[in-house]
Amino acid sequence: MQRVLSGDHVGFSGGTYYGPVTGMAEHHHHGPAPTATAALPVRPAAFTGRDAAVEQLLAALGPGTGPDGEPVLISAVAGLGGIGKTALAVHTAHAARERGWFPGGALFVDLRGYDSTRTTADQAVLSLLRALGVRDADVPATPADQYALYRSQLAGREPVLVVLDNVSDPAQVEPLLPGEGRHRVLLTSRDTLDWLPTRLVRLDELAPDAAVALVERLLRNTDPDDDRAAREPDALRELCALCGHLPLALLVTTAQLRRRRRRPVSALVEELREAQDLLGTLSHGTGSARDLRSVFDVSCARLGPDQRRLFRLLGQAPVNDVSTRTAAVLTDLTESAVLRLLADLDSASLVTPSADGTRWRMHDLVRAHALGIGRGDLPTERDNDVARARLLAHYARHARAADVQWRASRSALPDGDLFDGREAALAWLDAERAGLVGATAWTDRPGCAEHVVAVGLSLSGYLQQRRYLGDAAAVTRAAREAAVRCGDRMHEGSALTHHANALMKLDRRAEAIVASQQAVAIYTELRVPHGVATASCAVGNALYDLRRFGEALTAFTGARRVFAELGDQDGVANTWNGEGLVLAALGRHREAKKAFLQARSIYADQGNPLWEGITWHNLATALGDLGQVGAALTAFRRAVALLVEVDDWYRVAETHLNVATLVAAVGRDGDAAAAWTAAAVAYDRAGAPDAAADCRRRAADRTGRHDDARG
Repeated sequence: MQRVLSGDHVGFSGGTYYGPVTGMAEHHHHGPAPTATAALPVRPAAFTGRDAAVEQLLAALGPGTGPDGEPVLISAVAGLGGIGKTALAVHTAHAARERGWFPGGALFVDLRGYDSTRTTADQAVLSLLRALGVRDADVPATPADQYALYRSQLAGREPVLVVLDNVSDPAQVEPLLPGEGRHRVLLTSRDTLDWLPTRLVRLDELAPDAAVALVERLLRNTDPDDDRAAREPDALRELCALCGHLPLALLVTTAQLRRRRRRPVSALVEELREAQDLLGTLSHGTGSARDLRSVFDVSCARLGPDQRRLFRLLGQAPVNDVSTRTAAVLTDLTESAVLRLLADLDSASLVTPSADGTRWRMHDLVRAHALGIGRGDLPTERDNDVARARLLAHYARHARAADVQWRASRSALPDGDLFDGREAALAWLDAERAGLVGATAWTDRPGCAEHVVAVGLSLSGYLQQRRYLGDAAAVTRAAREAAVRCGDRMHEGSALTHHANALMKLDRRAEAIVASQQAVAIYTELRVPHGVATASCAVGNALYDLRRFGEALTAFTGARRVFAELGDQDGVANTWNGEGLVLAALGRHREAKKAFLQARSIYADQGNPLWEGITWHNLATALGDLGQVGAALTAFRRAVALLVEVDDWYRVAETHLNVATLVAAVGRDGDAAAAWTAAAVAYDRAGAPDAAADCRRRAADRTGRHDDARG
């Protein structure tokens, strides 16, 4: 076969030909052969957000040495398709050339490792030889000799940077590595290239601010008068979030904005929000380099069957960040077996491990792709359904056990085979919270409704204590819907009661009364007096917040009689506590003090540190209202000790706030400042930085007053 170079011209005009024809091009060379050692692609437009990665690569490409004293010969950029690897490599290569590090030139070859017909090393070496000035007639006949000539050409040059883009296989690269140590190679790949001794830079999606800056610059580059980004900053930020801050998706959406210059950013945001096929909407031309689904399909096609199944099932998880254990449950594999498969997905840049290697994150758009795999295929959908039900059963069992453990005091821990104490239970709940909450949306999935009830009810108290109040309302609502689907009236009543308590904390009092009254009706119908009394307490709490004190007192006292008849001491204590709050609001502080003392005594006997601490706090408030400041401060200190024991830092902070109010009222500004500071520390522990900052401002104000008084 004759090879014809681009630019050659062979004429066949003026004749009639029958059968095969061979044309011979006549070459006329004058002077040395041209070289193409400054053949880097143009620098990417609006390049932004990659400063740290650029510095990492430049540190490796520079004339210095690595930590072992040897030069870093090969650097690599790995990451998800569409993450911006080529842009980073090209930008960095230009920066390195500008620093004068590669006077011998820069060579660039796109190896198309993820195309249907990828470039082989045998093909690439011919391009590299031409770029180095070797004439076609001087190229040896065999690949082995061609590689030898390539290395010889490099040996006679000053340092050269060889950029090999889109590498997917070691066979594409290994023959192209220079033989001389002064040259450098920069690779890009969707795989981590652990088969080569590379200095690896793993590329993730852009930071939110960088994503916004990229879109804004691209719009301005096209039209300096395009001010949509400045006019709609919130919409632009949401647009970037819907794109998962993935550079390829951002480029596509920016192109859509440029095509319709009068279209507001918010209109495109609305289109993406409502899109049935988000990946399709975020693509430009099916099968093209800007078609996200095609980009992800290529990566998935390279996986083995076990890895493909894991990838698909990770897409069924309720969130994009899962533990190794969750992945094992989804696939019904051992953790050691699933770890090997997860490592393969990590190598393919389809998941990202946490720093400690215990959790695995999937990019939102990759997860959307995984979620759609096998849709409409009955065996695949059945496998997905079974995996979800298996995961939810796992969640239900662990959530029930964690609920028992975290409520217990450190001195009276129940036996448990799943968690070694309340700290372990809380740590699991904290780590898995997003997945647990997300899984309660599976009420209509086969085999899931019963487990949704268990998860929702088990999470309610934890979520309320941690102040994830929106989540608490969501999971209790889901538990109620699932109970209705199962025809489980008993758990429907329980879910309504829990839901009412969550609504109360969200200040949705009218809704809380409706939910709790519905629970009372269900328990009355089922003739379950304990349920009626529990729901009546929820009614009382809502009425108290609505300042309907007389009705609230009636609800609490009625519930207390039922609990007493049933021998439920915790229930009796809860109602005494509720009555105390109502009596205090009515100004009947001595009666309130007696009610709180009754509740405190029962909680202490029952070993319930959380509610004992809450009641000490309420008692302290009543004592303060009676003017017994010393006794009130003693009670507040006891409340803090108990609430710290159960890690309820929000209530610890609120207790310190009440101490500050009490001592400030009697002119003890120094003590008030100390209490505000203690409240700030507690809010920090609770994850409420804004509240902590406010407390520190108040502490500073009180400190200033205290200093003025002393002066």
